[in-house]
Amino acid sequence: GKAIARLGFDYYGCKAIKPDIIYVHGTGFGQDGPYAALPASAAVLPAAPGTTSLLPRVDGDPRPRYLPSLIADKVAGQYGAQAILAALIHKLRTGEGQAVEVAMFECFTSFMMVEHLRDATLDPPIGPAGYPRQLDPTRQPFPTKDGYVAIVPYTPDSTARLLALFGSAPLLGTPAFEAAKAKGEHMQLVYTEIAHQTPAKTTDEWHALFAENDIPAMALRDLQDIREDPHL
Repeated sequence: GKAIARLGFDYYGCKAIKPDIIYVHGTGFGQDGPYAALPASAAVLPAAPGTTSLLPRVDGDPRPRYLPSLIADKVAGQYGAQAILAALIHKLRTGEGQAVEVAMFECFTSFMMVEHLRDATLDPPIGPAGYPRQLDPTRQPFPTKDGYVAIVPYTPDSTARLLALFGSAPLLGTPAFEAAKAKGEHMQLVYTEIAHQTPAKTTDEWHALFAENDIPAMALRDLQDIREDPHL
């Protein structure tokens, strides 16, 4: 921000040339906070909002780790695009331009905390941060006879239909299931049962069966193979 201001191309310098300009400034950190002058990059910022603490919560390995994607960059870009559209609507309605600041740290923190602030949202909090559904170690791709398949039943109805396809419907009536359900931990039993059943068929066989029965599922592909996806 300071460098471009010295060159005379900050918002006020540009506004003097074009009063109705929409001036979008992408920053690492919001310019009204103590981190304002810090250098930032997509490799550094994921550590700031706690993203590196997610995988340890799932797999028990205590080492903080990056998620292997340029998530912070892409999220900030999407927030920036939305902010530009809002500024354009304002200009169309009023004729006024404005300065728009898109701070990657604040954008990415907001993005990650949508679900993961969870019970810590309230004051006083009713539990720790972290969305249990996403942090469940049993909620992972399931092995098939020749690969893996993603299956995530979200409703009681789809869960019951899925277990019926496996011949595992009696699980829903067991004391263990009822006890786990009372604590909100019953899906771990469901996912464990799914993992026991899926190796019996190939990925394509399961995919066809789930499609016929309206069960959300998707075959897993390697990055190298995604260009061959028939839908894409």
